Amino acid sequence: MTKIAIGQINPDTDTVCSPIAYAWFLSEKLNHPTTPKIAGELNKETKFVLQKFSLPTPEIINKFTEGDEVILLDTNNPEELVDGLESAKLIEIVDHHKLVGGLSTSEPIKVTIKPLACTATIVWQIMKDSGVSKIPKEIAGIMLSAILSDTLKFTSPTTTDEDKKAVEELNVICNEDIDKLSE
Repeated sequence: MTKIAIGQINPDTDTVCSPIAYAWFLSEKLNHPTTPKIAGELNKETKFVLQKFSLPTPEIINKFTEGDEVILLDTNNPEELVDGLESAKLIEIVDHHKLVGGLSTSEPIKVTIKPLACTATIVWQIMKDSGVSKIPKEIAGIMLSAILSDTLKFTSPTTTDEDKKAVEELNVICNEDIDKLSE
């Protein structure tokens, strides 16, 4: 079975970076091989972030297939997904959006939905809760970038203290100029 970490179609920075970071965590720290994928072309901001932190663009897929084990990040809305989820196996959801409904599974799955401004904040919390504090600079950098993007550098009304704390902690690892990175 192929484990895929993926977000919605028309991906933004959080939708691309959170699956990359979560796939790294699952593969490298929990020994659950997972591949990040994307469901559409990258926007300019996300291209910049991946280039800045020297990470490859994940493969684009437009359909899930039988045998795929799917981890959804940054969405739980069936209308925002590539086709074929009914033939794949949904195994987890990590999201910061309201619960939409419409997804069903044949067995219980892990669902983490928190009222935060960014899924990358939740991914970072999951890593820390699992005892992981040392992560590669590039993984910290893409999560930091995703949070800054989703919070509009903390000006979005959805920004929480937890998002700000995650940026502080991640920036200890990657040591970026927040103002310059947010331009």
